[in-house]
Amino acid sequence: MKVWNVCLLVVTAVFLVACEPDMVVEQTLVPETAVSPEQPPVVETVEIVRELPVTVEVTREVVVEYVVEVTPMPLGSPSRPVQLLFPPMQETAVIKNRSAALVNALQEATGLSFEVGIVDSQQRLIELMCAAPQDTIGFMSAAAFVVAHEQCNAQTAVVSVGTDGLSWQTGMIVTRRNTGLTQLADLDGKIWGIPDTTSVPNYHYIKAMFAEAGIEPAEEIIYPGDNSALLALHNGEVDFVTATYIP
Repeated sequence: MKVWNVCLLVVTAVFLVACEPDMVVEQTLVPETAVSPEQPPVVETVEIVRELPVTVEVTREVVVEYVVEVTPMPLGSPSRPVQLLFPPMQETAVIKNRSAALVNALQEATGLSFEVGIVDSQQRLIELMCAAPQDTIGFMSAAAFVVAHEQCNAQTAVVSVGTDGLSWQTGMIVTRRNTGLTQLADLDGKIWGIPDTTSVPNYHYIKAMFAEAGIEPAEEIIYPGDNSALLALHNGEVDFVTATYIP
């Protein structure tokens, strides 16, 4: 009886083993770079460059020089009258009235056109004459003519004679007596009284002479005329003055 029971147990065990289904094992290999479900997918942007033909307009600037010959108007024509230049020796109205007869006489004698011009000073007159010597006729003092002749070889055509019979004019330097100012070098560092800064013989010529000798006045005081400058010298306001020389 015991033997039977053992055999029954053995048979039952064998049956259970035979009825157990086969086990299938599936293995999935996950690469090391796999993305976990919690992470969003990685989106890669790929830039595609395509070459397209482009037309570029190039502008080149070319400088062309042309030589143009200009024919000047004939001298003495209405478009290019001969210039009669006067310094401010008198009032402007006086110079224009007195020069009108001269202009008419010249036009009748030559058939040319003339025009009167009144400049600021004899120095300016010299500059204009030297700039256009063929177009200008200047009326100036003897000292101004010397400067114009040195600068641009100006030539004399007519020389005026004053009521004193002299055909020349010059300036002078005046000092007070007993001042010890007897030489040109003594004027260095002194006060200069000037009657007219536009005058060539009384200012520009003497100023050039000072510069050549190395003389520099301490001060320049301008007066309205010769008489005012000489009176200032008499009153001791200045050390020396320049004025028109009258023999």
